[in-house]
Amino acid sequence: MTTCNGNDINKYQRMDVYDIDGTLTRPGYDLWYLTSKALAKDAKDFDARVKEWKQEVADTGEVVKSSGTMMQDTIGRLLRDDFATGQVVQDMARSIVEELIQKGIVFSEWLAFVKERLQEGVTPVLATTNYIEGARAFLEALVRAKWLTQAEADRFVCSGTVVDWKNRTLLHFNINMGKAKGVSEATGISDMEAIHQAVENVFGDDPMGNDYGILTMTNHHAWVVNTQKNATKALPLGMQRMSWLHWTDQAKHRVPRGLMGVFGGKSGDNDERPSKRLQVDTSNIPLLDTHASSGGKPNIVVVGGGFCGVLVTSMLQENNDLSITLIDPKDSFEYVGALPKTLVQYNTQSDKKATSPAVSLPFHQILGKQSAARHVRAWVDQVEEKHVVVQFASGMNDPGAYYTRKIPFDHLVLATGSTYPAGIKHSHMTAVHGITRGVELQRQQQRVANAESILLIGGGYVAAEIATEVATAYPGKQITMVDRHPRLLSRIPEAHDMLLQRLTELKINVVLGETITSVDPQSLDYVSASGRRFSTDHAIWTGGPQPNTAGLVGSIETTFPQAAAHHHQSATSSRGCIVVDHFLSLPGSGRRVWSGGDACILDDGVGEEAMAARAMHQGRVIANNILAAVQAGIGARDSALASKKGELELTKYVHDKASIASMIVSLGGDSAMVIIGDVPVVGPFRCLKEEVERLLLVQLEARNETQQSLVDPYNLLKSVNVEKLRELAASSTKGKEHSIADILPPEQKASILHLLVAPSQDS
Repeated sequence: MTTCNGNDINKYQRMDVYDIDGTLTRPGYDLWYLTSKALAKDAKDFDARVKEWKQEVADTGEVVKSSGTMMQDTIGRLLRDDFATGQVVQDMARSIVEELIQKGIVFSEWLAFVKERLQEGVTPVLATTNYIEGARAFLEALVRAKWLTQAEADRFVCSGTVVDWKNRTLLHFNINMGKAKGVSEATGISDMEAIHQAVENVFGDDPMGNDYGILTMTNHHAWVVNTQKNATKALPLGMQRMSWLHWTDQAKHRVPRGLMGVFGGKSGDNDERPSKRLQVDTSNIPLLDTHASSGGKPNIVVVGGGFCGVLVTSMLQENNDLSITLIDPKDSFEYVGALPKTLVQYNTQSDKKATSPAVSLPFHQILGKQSAARHVRAWVDQVEEKHVVVQFASGMNDPGAYYTRKIPFDHLVLATGSTYPAGIKHSHMTAVHGITRGVELQRQQQRVANAESILLIGGGYVAAEIATEVATAYPGKQITMVDRHPRLLSRIPEAHDMLLQRLTELKINVVLGETITSVDPQSLDYVSASGRRFSTDHAIWTGGPQPNTAGLVGSIETTFPQAAAHHHQSATSSRGCIVVDHFLSLPGSGRRVWSGGDACILDDGVGEEAMAARAMHQGRVIANNILAAVQAGIGARDSALASKKGELELTKYVHDKASIASMIVSLGGDSAMVIIGDVPVVGPFRCLKEEVERLLLVQLEARNETQQSLVDPYNLLKSVNVEKLRELAASSTKGKEHSIADILPPEQKASILHLLVAPSQDS
């Protein structure tokens, strides 16, 4: 009998993690559903409850909460009462899997891969939302079918939903982030960073829901098995698409080792690199020439359509001696900083217009009709010396279909931005296009509107804005902010008292010094490290960002061994940043690969907050340095820019704390906190914030550096007199809001105010 247990940390230094349903089996054969229905008191009642559950998930988007209720309802009420052990469940599940094997529902192609990995000393881990007995039964059925030997099966580790069958209670629900916890408990490895290091491949089919916890649990490769549900949706850049039917052609089954030093191990940990690594086999992948008529023009490829990537594209696109390709799976630039206020539904159209500035800008509007730049909607899977490998989902008849192409570059900009583990800037939200994105926003709004209590996990700018916006729009709601720091906005010493006063005015409960670590599988309470429990109708995670580079760092380290990814430990997360020098270039790339924004960190080790000002500042430096490199003959092809080759004169990126630290935090109603450097001022500055946001979008549409500098709102804020702000805040009368006209020096007003006459178009 397969034990499926793990408790020796030394045994699990290399692991591959697999979801089962829809990942190792063809879609439509959910083992939890089939097993539960077979053991149900009444199959019709069970199906009716499943239908209700699916509709509830579709209506509310509360996958974890609704699914937890469904699971508890199933084991406590819907299943037969004549068994009190998991063996009955395991026997039933095994018979079902045996039938699925006979019907060809289980992917045999997976077996070839897992057997080879076993020979290499890799431990396979099954991580299913199904009962853990279902995972064990899956292995037993494979042994009975002679697909695995007993010795091979005994090397597997299983994690799944754990049930006390005697008392019919749910002990652990293995869904979403619960899957990461399940792997930790099954292997006995409590250090999640150690798991991130050890897990070399993760395979799942539900990247935005059930499998999110495991697909973000690796510093190496996160593979999403294409299904009808996910085939047409964009994935975070840290995840790669795959199909078992094409797996032998897609990959060489080798994983990059020696990345411990890259991701934060001691110096020298990655000195011995084996020659075989897991990469997409690109030898037969055709080129996608995005500029067939470019002739001898240099190809500039920009990966990522955030502030940094768009600004680089915007600055370079008017140069007819360059061909520019912007790669991003979305169709629009999205200003995440404006999203908190969109979570609130306003009662009138005038209110909505006054409080919801444009949060997105179509790429075609930024690029323009006569632009030298083009937008390619795709995901970048791999970086090579002269190409990037991208994937497109076909979205046609074959739900597993996709196609892969290479895009050549002479200069490459990696501006992939950040990803958040949950909350408003979540993978399933930023990756949805057009009306789907609007529907998701409406769903989020409805969840906020319907909830009597809301829990905000985090105490930073985003949490403050959401809390105050919701409290202002819905005065009766119970809102709680929980933050692990002892002070709010801890970077700004004077901000804590000001913000706390505003939160107290709005009757928002603030809990400091507590870290949310888990969710109770039965009550669905959020539990802190100290054991304190928080019950809520709706929770919003506002934790810090992680560099969105997880799917790229391996190939970068392979292609440019002097550069690579660097483990960057922040207050809330640890992921791989791309290390660059002070010219924002990757060492060893010959001044041909650049990186900026949230994806990178300078080799001086000085960390900076993930803010738009920093990304835009770095975007300008990168654009200028690419032009300088081309003019010096680097990656120039036959460009006229290099007709007079001279010495390479690059612009150095300098940490500009004054402009980067300048920002405005909305605090509900007409109130906002303006922060200049490290000095906060609270007053009726809501209008000022909206004008700054509008100028951000105007700046991205500007066609040259002079125009962009002219409308740079962060440079404007840097020049504002703090005492003038304090005077305005102190002398304001009720109902009087201050705009940018009230703080600008007279010589700047004429050149700026005309840009604010009409807001930028939204998508």
